[in-house]
Amino acid sequence: MANKKPVGKRANTRHLFKGTKVSVEVLLNELMVGDKAVISPNGRYHEGLPFRRFAGKIGKVVEKRGRSCVIQLKKEHKKVIAGPAHLRKIKE
Repeated sequence: MANKKPVGKRANTRHLFKGTKVSVEVLLNELMVGDKAVISPNGRYHEGLPFRRFAGKIGKVVEKRGRSCVIQLKKEHKKVIAGPAHLRKIKE
């Protein structure tokens, strides 16, 4: 009974959310509406951290909500809200 399976938002994410240092310009990068981005979660920054299922997915920026962006995923018909530390802009 003592060793229960971990259940929660960040369960079994030790290697997935491994944090790396991010430069200030990455935190301040501005993604405009229509840009393509890859969701790459960074464990050091907890604000705007997307759910682990969406790690590595590619999508298009649909709208801005404060500093974070709403990403429409390419393959799935879902929208994900993620902060600027967890997004990488890709060239089309």
